[in-house]
Amino acid sequence: MNLKFTLMYLFTSIIDVFFSVTLFFMLVRVILSWLPISDDNPIEEFVFTATEPFIVPVRILFDKFNIMNGLPIDIPFFVSYVILALLQRLVYVIRG
Repeated sequence: MNLKFTLMYLFTSIIDVFFSVTLFFMLVRVILSWLPISDDNPIEEFVFTATEPFIVPVRILFDKFNIMNGLPIDIPFFVSYVILALLQRLVYVIRG
């Protein structure tokens, strides 16, 4: 096999796993937000720490333009999830 093709496949596979794990943690974050768990729970702390860097930029953008403020649902979270899912799909397309 061509070395360039093999390296590209390996690289896109690693990125795909990264996106899969991140999206899984985001789903876990949603489930944890529904449960009455204390804020000092190490699992919840880890999940929030792992997913927050993907949500904060969208949240800042929404706050800057005053988009959908005051809603009882976290729209920037869902937008972040969709963006990550689309990027993962883009990796599938690149990988072929």
